[in-house]
Amino acid sequence: MELRLRSKEAGGEELPFAFMLITLMASCGISPYESFKRLRFIELLPFVQKESNAIVREVEVLNVDPLSAMQERAEKTESEAYGDFLRGYVSTVKSGGSVTSYLKSKLKSIFEIRAAAATRSIERL
Repeated sequence: MELRLRSKEAGGEELPFAFMLITLMASCGISPYESFKRLRFIELLPFVQKESNAIVREVEVLNVDPLSAMQERAEKTESEAYGDFLRGYVSTVKSGGSVTSYLKSKLKSIFEIRAAAATRSIERL
């Protein structure tokens, strides 16, 4: 019998790891847009790869600015958590807030949510 934490949402399994990678890169001075450009090549994260390709395509092919491309993806994505992440990032940048603080708090909250879900699953067994 295989026990696995299942996600009902698109990309749910990948998002904590993608957020962690984006946060780590941001801590090193790499913008989230540049992070998305790098995430396009990580085949272990197919949902994030697809979403990253969409953002980069908007910017490089259609000449949309990165924040507008992220805002547009936030509205179109199948994942509520991913859309929330993008909307929060865009809002933080536009308001002049600390991007790394936002990313770190978002990362912490997503892992806390997953830990609580895992605990509930274990309690049901």
